[in-house]
Amino acid sequence: MGIPPRRQPPGLFWFLAVPNAIGDLALMMLIGLIPIVGTMVIYGWYLAARDHMRNGYWVVPRATFDYLARGAGPFVAQFVYGAYSWAVYIAIFVAFVAASVLRAPAIAFLAWLAFIPSWLALTVASGFLFGAMVAVADQDGIGAACNPLRVFDVAVANASASWRVFGRYLLGALIGIAIGLVIPFGGVLVMPAAVLMAVPAQVEIAPRRV
Repeated sequence: MGIPPRRQPPGLFWFLAVPNAIGDLALMMLIGLIPIVGTMVIYGWYLAARDHMRNGYWVVPRATFDYLARGAGPFVAQFVYGAYSWAVYIAIFVAFVAASVLRAPAIAFLAWLAFIPSWLALTVASGFLFGAMVAVADQDGIGAACNPLRVFDVAVANASASWRVFGRYLLGALIGIAIGLVIPFGGVLVMPAAVLMAVPAQVEIAPRRV
C-alpha cells in the first residue's frame, strides 16, 4: 500500500513512512537470500518502486517473485561489468607474476601497487554507472546496458542523480556490512532496504531513446 503524492521530497528512509511496508520489506530480505534469483527479483522490485514514485506515489511494492523477469536485465548487465573489472585485475596479476618470473622487482612492485587504486577506481566507476545501467537495461534491454559508452553517456547526462544513487546504495551496503559483523548474511538481508534508499535518485535517471 502506498501513500498519496507529497510536496516534500522523499527522505533517505522514505519507505518507513509507507503503511504496511515492513512486512513486504522483510519478505524481500528473505527472497534476497536466494542466490542469483533473489538479486534479480530485488532489481525488478526496485524498478517497480521507481515507477510508483515517478508517478508521484511512495509505494513499497508487494513482495513476490513477479519481478524476476524485469530484474534479469540489470543483473546480467551487472555481471558483465563485473567481468570487465575482473579482466583488469587478471591483467595486473599476470603482469605481477611475469615480472616476478623475469626477476624484475621494480615492475612487480608497480603491478602490486596498482591493484588498490585500480580496485578503488573501478568500484567508484561501477557505482557511478549503476543507476544508468539499471535504467538503460529496463528501457532498452540487456544489449544496450552492456554497452559501456551508452551507459556512460546516460550517467554523465544525469550525473547528480547517478552520484546520489551510488551514495545511497553505498550507505546501505556499509550498513549491511556492519550488520553482517553481528548477523550472518546481514549484508544480503539489508540489500532490499539499500535499493529503496536509492529509489528517489533513480527516479531522475531517464535515458533518451536511441
